[in-house]
Amino acid sequence: MSPFWSYKKIPEIAALPKSEQLKTWKAILKDLNKHPNVKVAQIAYFIIVSLAVTIATQLPYTFQIQNKVLIATIGGALGGYIGSTIYVSSIRKHMQPYIDQHFETHPSA
Repeated sequence: MSPFWSYKKIPEIAALPKSEQLKTWKAILKDLNKHPNVKVAQIAYFIIVSLAVTIATQLPYTFQIQNKVLIATIGGALGGYIGSTIYVSSIRKHMQPYIDQHFETHPSA
């Protein structure tokens, strides 16, 4: 799955009129923050970042500080990517009812 850098780039939301995109996105996020996949994404992010920071802090003192910071940064980036990929794939699977609801209430859109 390719990452989306903005909610406007998600195909299901991009098809909506500009005035409805943000409103639909906020409604989806509000409802899906209770979904179990969101918790999985948060846990995956936390575990990966914690592991990277733990590895960086356990390196011997002979390692330069830049290397430790680099390891922690890579862990943060990797954790963020994996967590956001899980999060966005969860959102895309469950956003169709909101899109359908929009077109029922706005048939000309």
